[in-house]
Amino acid sequence: MNKLLILIALVLSSLAANGQELNCQDFRNGKFRLSSEYGDFIITRKAGKQIEYSEKFGTIMELRVDWINERTYRLQFVKILKNPQNMDFPDFSDLTVEIIKTTDNSYTQRSSSDDYELVLESELVRIE
Repeated sequence: MNKLLILIALVLSSLAANGQELNCQDFRNGKFRLSSEYGDFIITRKAGKQIEYSEKFGTIMELRVDWINERTYRLQFVKILKNPQNMDFPDFSDLTVEIIKTTDNSYTQRSSSDDYELVLESELVRIE
């Protein structure tokens, strides 16, 4: 009987978690930190524009943000604003970003591109 109650509790909690709405609206604008194997990035997003700053390399780039739906947006490269180490950048392709999880101060995203098979998941933490 105890095993049956535990099983029912697990199923109900999993259904409740899947039924929760993602609070994506709170992350359309703001300042975020993304930590990765390539270093930390500060991302500032406001009114259809995203600025990405690499703390490790000092590069700054501007991207356009187009929201496709409540939890998915497309990033399009606009220009390099700063490149103090004269790094070579590969050809930029549009990225599709889907918010797959939210917390009070962060969200997890899945980024992909039509040009590459690689799909990346990362967490962005609000810093302002």
